Amino acid sequence: LQDLLQRLGELAFKGLTAKPSNYIFTEQAIRKVFPEIKGKPHDSHFKGLLHLHIGKPGYRPTFSGNFSHATLQEFFSALHLSQLSEKDQLIFWKDHTSNPSFAVVLRFYAGLTKLSCKDFIPSCLVTPPSTPTRDAPPNVAGDTLKLPAKSDRGNPQLLFLLHVLHESQNETVICETLKHLNSSLKFSDLGSFDVMVVLNCLAHCTHLIELEMNGSRNPFPVGSVKRLLHSNQNLQKLRGCVLDHLTEDDAVTMFTRTCSVKELELNITKFTSLSALMRV
Repeated sequence: LQDLLQRLGELAFKGLTAKPSNYIFTEQAIRKVFPEIKGKPHDSHFKGLLHLHIGKPGYRPTFSGNFSHATLQEFFSALHLSQLSEKDQLIFWKDHTSNPSFAVVLRFYAGLTKLSCKDFIPSCLVTPPSTPTRDAPPNVAGDTLKLPAKSDRGNPQLLFLLHVLHESQNETVICETLKHLNSSLKFSDLGSFDVMVVLNCLAHCTHLIELEMNGSRNPFPVGSVKRLLHSNQNLQKLRGCVLDHLTEDDAVTMFTRTCSVKELELNITKFTSLSALMRV
């Protein structure tokens, strides 16, 4: 079974990294990875993990195959990626860290590997452009490595990275990576799951001063907001926070106990006690 999974990973990876990406595999492509197949194969040869389309004589004599869902192909691609050399893994990461087509692959990869590559953290950082001078070329040794300070549809690298870190559940890598974050962050066009990932990851970022999260119409998880506020003693500005069914106890816990926020922009859809807001 292990051999089958590895070869399905190779097939899936070759398909996704083709230009354009390939989700339907020809007979030639399948036989190249599974040369032992003689004649026409059956779904059972692949344990049902690859669905075959057998051609009809005189009409389409060859066969083709595909994974039942794109997510399954992305998982097997991540499995193959995790088995490459660390050098090739890091090269793939650098080449596709901001590519939406590989966002799910990289999340699966993080879950499978726990981001155990020793050079992962340097590989996810970017060198900001510097102005060349007569004495120094641009981006010379000593330039500060950092992460983007904004995330939106046009530049999703930071959000993609937080998703990967979240899936890894590797607190050491998460904390070490987030040390390179800017102290002022702005996120736009966030979905519900994006909000949860951002809040949970940034609870590990203790130097955060300003956080703006725009575009979400869904309530933020109250527990995640609490954790963020209590772990970031330097946080002074929080904008775009959407809260639902906020109780008096929640308000007191979040905004009056060990909280340093001086500028707060909230969208509270339901609140059980006005007196708590006045106390905040």
